[in-house]
Amino acid sequence: MSTVVSILEKVLLSVGGYIILTTIVGALHARIAVWLGDRTPQLTGMTEFDPRAQFDFFGFLFFVLVQTGWKKELTLSPSMMFNLKARLRIQIFEPLLYLMCSFVCACGVLLISRQPMALVFGGSAQAFQALVPGLPQWLAVVGYALQTFSIFAISLSITAIFIMGIQFVISYFFHNAFSVSEGLSGNMTLPKLIFIGLGFAAFYFVVPLLFLPFLKGMYWLAYKLIGLFMHF
Repeated sequence: MSTVVSILEKVLLSVGGYIILTTIVGALHARIAVWLGDRTPQLTGMTEFDPRAQFDFFGFLFFVLVQTGWKKELTLSPSMMFNLKARLRIQIFEPLLYLMCSFVCACGVLLISRQPMALVFGGSAQAFQALVPGLPQWLAVVGYALQTFSIFAISLSITAIFIMGIQFVISYFFHNAFSVSEGLSGNMTLPKLIFIGLGFAAFYFVVPLLFLPFLKGMYWLAYKLIGLFMHF
């Protein structure tokens, strides 16, 4: 019975976190789009901190099943469809908002719990502290922010690229962290740290921008095919 209660508690906390995070990120992202000159999100009500305005059924279902979902796609002006530069300028803020919110949440949990980071955040904190000995606890919280960030989708069209990126980065961090802590591969060298930084930048900012037009096209094609199938 206690196991069932524990599972239900984790599910409720997870779903609650998903709804809160996607609502905050969605509303902030919509407001940024308005600030950058597209008033369409405001006209469609997406600038409000209302979970219903950001809720996507399939994104929520996917999150419940595999802990990686997405919020409702941001509605932009049709004129943006052919203005790639303007679309990318708006879309780039979404992953930044997810990462920022994850970092803030992680810091909040750390402050409220008043426990050592290794007990609160587990492996991700150990990885960062093993990589950089003496790293301040408040700065090592970035490890948990990255791990939290990895379970939330950025948008339907760029989720796959970002998830592959975070899995690569986290795996690299964990492998090197535990190798260093066990004395298997010596100290972390500067070239390795530079490589990690470049890998993070490439997977989170460069690669998604390069693949965004292709993924948008695939999403549009899938949407049309589903619509055609439903018509028959």
